[in-house]
This record gives sequence, C-alpha cells and structure tokens, in this order.
Amino acid sequence: MQSISDETVSYYQKIASNYDNWFLTPMHIAMDREEKERVRKWIDKSSTILDVGCGTGRITLFLKEMGFEVVGVDISKSMLELAKGRVRGVDFVQASADALPFVNKSFGVNVSIWGCLCHVDDPYFVIEEFVRVTKGRLIFSIYGYIAYKVLLRVTAAIRNPRNVLRYAMGSGGAQIPARFYPINEFLQNLPKNVKLVESSGVNMAPMLLPNTVGKNSKLITLSQELDQIFLRMPVVKSGASIFFVVLDIVG
Repeated sequence: MQSISDETVSYYQKIASNYDNWFLTPMHIAMDREEKERVRKWIDKSSTILDVGCGTGRITLFLKEMGFEVVGVDISKSMLELAKGRVRGVDFVQASADALPFVNKSFGVNVSIWGCLCHVDDPYFVIEEFVRVTKGRLIFSIYGYIAYKVLLRVTAAIRNPRNVLRYAMGSGGAQIPARFYPINEFLQNLPKNVKLVESSGVNMAPMLLPNTVGKNSKLITLSQELDQIFLRMPVVKSGASIFFVVLDIVG
C-alpha cells in the first residue's frame, strides 16, 4: 500500500535541487530554529532515531551532530541523494512512510518534521506504522490549516500586490501537493495507542517578514519572541504555519 500520490513523489523529485533554498528565507530560518529546539527538548539522549520524510537531511544532520544514531527515510530518490552527500555515517533508505522496511520496535524515537503526514492519504494509518517500528516517542509536525489556506495568501499579497490577481485567477495557490488539517480535529482522531505530550504552534509572526531580511537579522529573533507570546493564546495558536506534536506510545 502506498498512500503517497504520484504527484507528490514527482513534485519532490523536481524540486530536490532547489529545496534547501527555502530555508534561506526569514520565515523558514525561524521555523528551522524553532523545530530544532523542540526536537532537542523531547528526545532522550540514549535514543536511536528514525527520521521519516528526511528530505535532503536537514533534521538528520542536526540529530547526527547531537550524537544520535539515525536512519533517514524518504520516498524521493533525488532528495535522498542530496541527503547522502550532506550527512556522512547515516543509512538512508528509500521507502514510503506507510510501509517502513523495519522490524517492530526498531527505534527509540520516530521523528517526522515538516509535513510528511500531510502528504499521505491517511495520516493515522501512517502514525500506526510509526508506532509499529518505534518503542517510545513520536515527534512530528503538520502544516497549519489557516496559515496555508489564508495567511500565506495575505503575506504574499503584502510582498507583491500582483499576487492578489494571481490568487483571484486561481494561479497563486500553494504549489506543494498536501492536505491541511485543523489542529484540534487532527488531534481528536489520533490512534488509541498514543498519548499526547505536547502540541504547540510554530512560526506565525515570521510569515510577515519580507524575504529581503538577512539571515542574521534581529527581526527574525524578534518575530520568534512574538510567536512565543501570541501562540500561547488558543485563538491565535490556530494561525501557526506548523504544528509540532509529541506523542508517547502507550500500547
């Protein structure tokens, strides 16, 4: 069974060579920082880790440099080739997230950061597959429904008024093939054999920063600090562009 569409596989094959350029923008610089801090917080130092949807190895490298034993998995051959060049001493496996080629309870922690679960037809089936190969903890992120359906259009229009016309004509939508879930609805349908440890919004204020902001600008840090204030508010939290979720396996 492969619940990841051919469109998604083709998309990542095509963008692989330019994928890392996304993380040069202020929004993604802030997101990268926040995600890594949260991963660091919730991983036990003795864990072996499976990085599902590892892409070009952004999080894989981070985990490797922290001293963890890591295996990276992605469905895109092109992305994995780049990951292999970036991260030495790590096994990378081409596989679908819903059919992981590992025996039961092979890993202490399963990490899937930045949207892998939004690229599958049934994210809950994939979470069950994560549970099968993992002993203790699942750490993953999903795209924010409001951010990607509404706020990104607003910020695109702020950066360039011509984008208003593009969206009106139906040509300015997100190009990434993905499913978007309201966070509360997503969490209500989790499998029974996991327990929610944390659910936090990430990256709202940085979405407003123009792409001309330098990667070391204090504006990025300020936007992160604003996020820490505003994303604690239940109503505002729903506007985050990424939701970071930590689950413990209980059965």
